[in-house]
Amino acid sequence: MAYNANMNVADIRAGLLAGDFTAREVAEASFKRIEELDGEVHAFLELTKDAAFEQAAKIDGALANGTFDEIGPLAGVPVAFKDNMNYEGTHTTCSSLMLDRKRKVFHESLMRALAKPDGRELSFAHLQKAL
Repeated sequence: MAYNANMNVADIRAGLLAGDFTAREVAEASFKRIEELDGEVHAFLELTKDAAFEQAAKIDGALANGTFDEIGPLAGVPVAFKDNMNYEGTHTTCSSLMLDRKRKVFHESLMRALAKPDGRELSFAHLQKAL
């Protein structure tokens, strides 16, 4: 079975464990899907491809050496964060022009936990403003 964007967390985990696809392939397919659709929906502000591929390599390494179960249930699952979470080396703008292009130099606690190999950062999505 090949990875597809409609898979749920359990399907992705099962496919990774079965060797049907790699975490790198999931990341590549996810970025391809974003590139196909985001021109129309404009949901993403920033993509963190380098970080995603780095995490994918760690996950694929854990699969290869048999330690995949030790890295958590979200390993290999694409994730998008709202643009109100500080993550080192990225821009946190809360979709505001006032905060545009201010690069963060620290992680929030939640982001630090989610950046571990059991999850992969992919991108930052628009933060919907209340009217």
